[in-house]
Amino acid sequence: MAKMPSTLRNMVLSLTLISVVASAGLGFAYEFTKGPIEVSLLNKKLDAIRTGSSGIHQ
Repeated sequence: MAKMPSTLRNMVLSLTLISVVASAGLGFAYEFTKGPIEVSLLNKKLDAIRTGSSGIHQ
């Protein structure tokens, strides 16, 4: 495979491709983890409400 010349056009295309691939990966990871994070935050709030209200009545 021949080495590509280092031109502004090739650098811009390379950086654009890298950025698109990275943003697609981040978007996939966000969508994959969005549900479990929301459930975890809700459980954390519910646990705080449960333990907080029981501490007041003691």
